[in-house]
Amino acid sequence: MPGGDVSSGAEGRLQALGLELPAAPILLGNYVEVSPVGSLLFISGTLPIAQGQLVFTGRLGDEISVVQGREAARFAAIMPWPRCARTWGI
Repeated sequence: MPGGDVSSGAEGRLQALGLELPAAPILLGNYVEVSPVGSLLFISGTLPIAQGQLVFTGRLGDEISVVQGREAARFAAIMPWPRCARTWGI
């Protein structure tokens, strides 16, 4: 695994922040979802989908408030992690 043992440190940090990882989403097409290259992971097909529905749509300041924009950014940052964990086997 690149960068050493990520599992215990990452899990502990997530718990300390009160975050829970969502389940890895089902692929919506025929593509490679995570491509490891050296110590980097390239991620594709990560959409703001929860329970089969788009969670956020619209433009910040028009259809989405600043508070909703923060929630969308948080959601976008958390969504790739289950795929990364699955790729690293943690």
